[in-house]
Amino acid sequence: MDSIGVQVAILLAVLFLVERLTASRRRGRTTGAGAPIFTWLIATAVTLWSGGLLAFVVVHALLFTVGSAAAAIAAAVSVILLIAAPFVLAIVIRRRARLAARG
Repeated sequence: MDSIGVQVAILLAVLFLVERLTASRRRGRTTGAGAPIFTWLIATAVTLWSGGLLAFVVVHALLFTVGSAAAAIAAAVSVILLIAAPFVLAIVIRRRARLAARG
């Protein structure tokens, strides 16, 4: 399978998880222990996939317009943001789950 096929397979798996999550929320089962974990997993996958794609485009645009120094800085910033994204999402989802549990 080529890289496009792998990306499509991953995207379909993420979309399936999103569908399952929204279906469980419609039935009113949002208090389960798995809901925040699935929310984090889906949000992280979508953020890393779209953020990586956006970083790829921005780094290459800077490389061809400004130069390699600006592209290197943009690549370093992109790596830092992509590494921090799962942790930030975990904190946000955890706080929202606690607030929802309080009522």
